[in-house]
Amino acid sequence: MRWARVAGWVVLIVQTVGMVQILRNDSMYHGVGNDFFNQMLKDYWGSFISFDLMMGLLLFCVWLGWREKTARLLETIAWIWNILWWGNIVVAIYVLIAVHESRGDLLAFFAGRRSDRPLRQLTLHRTLAGRALSFVLAGGTAVWLWRALHIVNFTGVPAFGLYAGFLPLILAFSLMAFPQPLRADT
Repeated sequence: MRWARVAGWVVLIVQTVGMVQILRNDSMYHGVGNDFFNQMLKDYWGSFISFDLMMGLLLFCVWLGWREKTARLLETIAWIWNILWWGNIVVAIYVLIAVHESRGDLLAFFAGRRSDRPLRQLTLHRTLAGRALSFVLAGGTAVWLWRALHIVNFTGVPAFGLYAGFLPLILAFSLMAFPQPLRADT
C-alpha cells in the first residue's frame, strides 16, 4: 500500500502548498474560490475542467459513501461535503486514513467497513488532548467564520462561499471532538 500512501502525501503536500500561497497572497473573503469557479464557468475550457474535477470528486464520494456503510451518517456527510468543497486536499487525507485503517490490506482499503477484515481506527481524536484540540479547532473555525461573514457584510457569493466552505469543517472538527465509541473490530 506504499503507492497509495505516497500518492496521498504528494497530493496533500502539493495542495497544502497551493492553499498556503492563496492565504499568503490573496484572501478567503471573496467567496472561498466560489467567485473564481463562477468566473471559470463562463469559459468553455474553464467549465469543462471544473466539471471534470467535480465529476471526479463526485465519483470518489460515491465510493466513500459505499465504503463507509456503518459510519455515523453525519461523518459521511462531513467527508462528502468537505471533499466537494475543498477538493483533493480532503481526498488525500481520506486516502491516508484509509491506508492506515487497512493495515496494508488491499481489500480492506477499497471495501472498508464492507470487508470482513478488521480495520484499525485512528486514535488521536480519542485521547483527551486530541478531543480538546478538535473542540478548539471547531470553536476557532466558528469564530473565524463569524468574523469573516461580518467582513463581507453577509453578502452574496462571499457569504455563500464562506458558509459552504467552513460549516463542514466545523461539523468535522465537532464530530472528532465527540467521537462514537470504538467498534469491537479495532
